[in-house]
Amino acid sequence: ALDQPGAWGFSFRNGDVQLNWANESLGLDEIRSVFVRRLPNLDAFKRSVPDSANEYSDYIGQQAFGLFSDCLAVLDSATCFVNPLASSSRLGKAVQAYHARAAGFSTPATYIGSNPEVARQFCEQIFSSGGQPCVKPIVNTKVTINGEPYTQFTNTIEPAALDQLDSLTSCPTIFQQYVRKAYEIRATVIGDRIFAARIESQHAGGGTATDWRRYNIPHTPHYAMKLDRKSTRLNSSHANISYAVF
Repeated sequence: ALDQPGAWGFSFRNGDVQLNWANESLGLDEIRSVFVRRLPNLDAFKRSVPDSANEYSDYIGQQAFGLFSDCLAVLDSATCFVNPLASSSRLGKAVQAYHARAAGFSTPATYIGSNPEVARQFCEQIFSSGGQPCVKPIVNTKVTINGEPYTQFTNTIEPAALDQLDSLTSCPTIFQQYVRKAYEIRATVIGDRIFAARIESQHAGGGTATDWRRYNIPHTPHYAMKLDRKSTRLNSSHANISYAVF
């Protein structure tokens, strides 16, 4: 996976990009397509520097990230990318919400920002209408606390938590109206073909029922499915749908 530097590496020789891992190597003419799930940032390359060279991690990370960026740009111009790099750089949560709404999808009420009072009023309005607000990170990343890595998933908010929003001024966050569901659908569109999976997110229970990315895979069945008009209604109470359009 490209988002895990250290398990692989790029090299460039006489106009040819080489993708290297373990004892294997692929040249530019052997790479037919590239699927970009998530691109690593500079910090990811710094973290991949061996402990023995940790003193120079900033410099080494910069060099490795520079080579990665150059080789990826060469690949982008020479082979099929899913998504193209120009599109991948515009996949932030606010961008997705904007384009989904502009395209006519029914989207949940959303506030992304760091104003405690606005966030509090936003959540109170959802509560007053009988709904349930939830909170999620803008960028999926990890934070290290006492040497242990932690990440933030989607979590619902209870009224008592609104008194704790003053610290929001230090860190912008996504607040949304939570969509209750029976299952989730992840649809990938390539050209005019749609590949959809039904994710039984409620099957495992617990936190996975709120955010399936907690990945209790053995207890969260996935099935291929064919979409129809009923299953693609985003305002349906039956499913929470994520689209990836390439």
